Amino acid sequence: MIRHMQEADTQLNAQEQAGFEALRRRDLPTARAIFERMVASGQDSPRVSFLLARTCDVLDDREAAHAALDRVLSHNPRDLRALLMKGDLLTRDGDDRAAISWYERALRLAPPATIHLPPDLAEGLRRAEAASRAAASSMPGDMNSR
Repeated sequence: MIRHMQEADTQLNAQEQAGFEALRRRDLPTARAIFERMVASGQDSPRVSFLLARTCDVLDDREAAHAALDRVLSHNPRDLRALLMKGDLLTRDGDDRAAISWYERALRLAPPATIHLPPDLAEGLRRAEAASRAAASSMPGDMNSR
């Protein structure tokens, strides 16, 4: 039984790695197919859903990217990368008000600035802070009424 579980974990990791490698090579249709197959077969995880969201975003399928991010956030509503990506998608959708709410949630949950963050996460938080400040200065009455 334990050996069977270990083999299943190894197969799951191999599939996730294959999807990640396809995404890294920019073989987006292959990456998407792998991640979607994992989700459909019950092998979803926050990481798989996030990678699927990234893939769908690059493919400009924002609806699928939003759905994948919603799954990530249902597992962990404090996932900073998913919160930032949700804001980025909404910005590209032209829904600045909704984007700002996701950015502000990420900023509230972010660790203090003195903690070293991975570069992509630090850049995302800087982008979120700049967007939030810009929105606050252009719509002071609206932003304060929330």
